[in-house]
Amino acid sequence: MKNSNPAELKEKLFKLLNQEALKRGKFILSSGKESNYYLDGRVITLTAQGAYLVAGIILDMVKDEALDAIGGPTLGADPIVGALAVLSYINDQPIKTFIVA
Repeated sequence: MKNSNPAELKEKLFKLLNQEALKRGKFILSSGKESNYYLDGRVITLTAQGAYLVAGIILDMVKDEALDAIGGPTLGADPIVGALAVLSYINDQPIKTFIVA
C-alpha cells in the first residue's frame, strides 16, 4: 500500500478493536457456551477507518501471492471485499473480489 507501514496498520487496528469491538461481560455465544468476552469485528469493518485498515493488512499479506480473487461469505465479508477491491485499485494492483451467498 502506498505510504502505509503494515506494522502501523496492525497497531491502529488493534487499538480500534480494543476500544470499539471488544466487549467484556457475560455473553452466551451461538454455540450455547458462556464467555466473558465478545469481539464483534463487524463494528470495525463497517467503518471507513476499520475497512481501510483491514483491507490494507490483507493486501500486505497477499502482496506476493498469485491470486485470482479474494472473497468470503456474505454479510461478514461484504465490507472487507469492497474495501479490498477499492484499495487494490487505488494501489494500481486491482484484485477481483467475490461474495459467497
